[in-house]
Amino acid sequence: KNTIVVDDENHWLVISPDILISPSMVSAATKCRRQAVLSTRVRDSASARATALGNLRHDIFEKAMQNLETVLGSSSSASWKKLRQIAAEVIQNRAVELYASGVTDAEAVAETKDYLPRIRSWIHANPVEGVVTTEEDIFSPMWGLRARPDVTVRVDGAVTPLELKTGRPYAVHHAQAFLY
Repeated sequence: KNTIVVDDENHWLVISPDILISPSMVSAATKCRRQAVLSTRVRDSASARATALGNLRHDIFEKAMQNLETVLGSSSSASWKKLRQIAAEVIQNRAVELYASGVTDAEAVAETKDYLPRIRSWIHANPVEGVVTTEEDIFSPMWGLRARPDVTVRVDGAVTPLELKTGRPYAVHHAQAFLY
């Protein structure tokens, strides 16, 4: 009657609630248990270029969300101007990483030209009422998780995490979003 079953299909057992891990690490472990730990210690140069471009896209999206009123503004030219300004600032702030990853300034600018219309379309198509915060840590000792969603937004009066994935869709991305 008062028995709680913990197995592959029922409940979770958090053994060390004082050790918190991120949803991305949990989701990476679904594919390979060692990969989650190894990826925090080893970086390969083959993925450096893709990572640098992903970071560029991520930062542009985050800054666009922080400037939601201007990007959603009634003036289309002001919206595009703000997005181009954000892109230029992010390229400048990420210049060392881009250079070290073999990405030229021209390639970074070309990347943003392809990406800005998608950001603007997404922002106009989704009912985000406002941004609460960006990159803020959230903790759940009950589940043994710590996370840092890209953006925390208000949608239909509720506060919810928003995680941006800039590459191909992977099952681990779905698992990470589920854990949020």
